[in-house]
Amino acid sequence: MTIRVVVFDLDGVVRHWDAQLNASIEQRHGLPPNSILDTAFAADLGEAAVTGALDYDTWAARVAERLGSPEAVAEWGAFRGHLDPDAVELVAAVRAGGCQVGLLSNATTRLEEDLAFLGLDGTFDVVFNTARLGVCKPDPQVYRRVVDAVGVPADQIVFTDDTPSWAEAATAVGLHGIPFTGVTHLRAELQRLGVRC
Repeated sequence: MTIRVVVFDLDGVVRHWDAQLNASIEQRHGLPPNSILDTAFAADLGEAAVTGALDYDTWAARVAERLGSPEAVAEWGAFRGHLDPDAVELVAAVRAGGCQVGLLSNATTRLEEDLAFLGLDGTFDVVFNTARLGVCKPDPQVYRRVVDAVGVPADQIVFTDDTPSWAEAATAVGLHGIPFTGVTHLRAELQRLGVRC
């Protein structure tokens, strides 16, 4: 068995968010705890944002309208998360070891801008933004689109995600889905599959 492509999730794997920052924004603007994320990812807004039915600016405007606090949403949107340097190093090591590296993220139309802001543009050989694909994880179509785009058999592709069921959904389509629990574990699992990293 030869692994030729390793596809990483972004949030919770390579990029992380500060829950305390959200809490401080909500407190400063008199909003209930968790209200920003609860509103942003409500059933009718969250999926629309990550499938591209709403572009980022429209989505943010609707979140602001529902919360009644455009200032809070603007402050929340200004933060782009922070990178895990060990995860970024692992991506580079996988690439240097001879595998193509990809990114598959349930993201908004701002993903490409975020990657540039974070210095990740050029880090991945291929980026799959669900807002551009029109379908999001864990829909099997997402993983099939990845397989078709990279042009190798599914069993030569690894996908890792911090949401275990989304990694399992990739496995159901024939990829090697690895639930992400940390860089050390992921590196060991990749090496077990023969990936040089």
